[in-house]
Amino acid sequence: MKVPKTRRVAWRSILLRFALFLASGVTTKAEAVEIEPYEYVTLPENTLIGVLYGYYGHHSDYQASGQNGVTQNANFRTQTGVLKIADYFNVGDHRALLSVVQIGGSLDHARIGDTSLGHDRGFGDTLIGSVYWPISDDVHGTYFAVAHYLTLPTGEYDKSRSVNLGGHRFVSNPGMSLDQKIAGKWSMDLGADIFFYGVNGKANALDQRLTQRVSTQWQAFLNYAWAKGLSTSVGYQGFRGGVQRLDDVRNGVKTDYDEIRFVVAKSVTPKLQLLAEANHQTRTSGGFRQDAGLSGRIVYVF
Repeated sequence: MKVPKTRRVAWRSILLRFALFLASGVTTKAEAVEIEPYEYVTLPENTLIGVLYGYYGHHSDYQASGQNGVTQNANFRTQTGVLKIADYFNVGDHRALLSVVQIGGSLDHARIGDTSLGHDRGFGDTLIGSVYWPISDDVHGTYFAVAHYLTLPTGEYDKSRSVNLGGHRFVSNPGMSLDQKIAGKWSMDLGADIFFYGVNGKANALDQRLTQRVSTQWQAFLNYAWAKGLSTSVGYQGFRGGVQRLDDVRNGVKTDYDEIRFVVAKSVTPKLQLLAEANHQTRTSGGFRQDAGLSGRIVYVF
């Protein structure tokens, strides 16, 4: 039986929407638990900090995994804010912290080819973080931390939409990080994370079951501390793995990209720090490629 062209186009659009319903979760940098320079240098016991992040990302093309490098014209814009509260305390002779992270913002102008994927605005998922420093050596400038972030499915989610700020699933993210003084005013940051994804049993209007394989994240910064509290950094961030399936059938989405990052930070006072970052994804497979990203951060010590 021959299917009318209008029905074929409509069905192709539906399939595309299903494949990309979690695009916001994959490409929203606020949910990537990314580090910034000097992120895991410890602060004194009983220190409470408030951190406000702002993220903007523009995505210009899309490449589904398994398409032999074929890139489709696309558009996607993310504007998100993140509020983080963190409390430093001691566990025995070692420093630790607990944090709460809340994401909010908008995902706009999502489009692949001529197919619009809609938008979403509101609150994203909440993250609960814990960090423990087995090594915190101020003399040699060595800070090694192990961390865990748990994503709670509290964000805006509508199974009939292709783009959602919330993921409608739990995510467990253990990781480790090292900040090490190299020589003089030079230092480096290294981070490694692994992500375990829960199941979303209502991935779309057909209530299909979405699963995702484990993904890994790798981060690095080379830092230079100038005079008067100014520092500059160049870094790398990469994701691998994270292949998604709808009812055990791959949908073309995964977490796989490489990104270069440029950061400048300034300690205005002992209690206030400002940071700005520009970044660019050089390669993406299984999602939207962010060709230009900007972010800012304000840290205040109470």
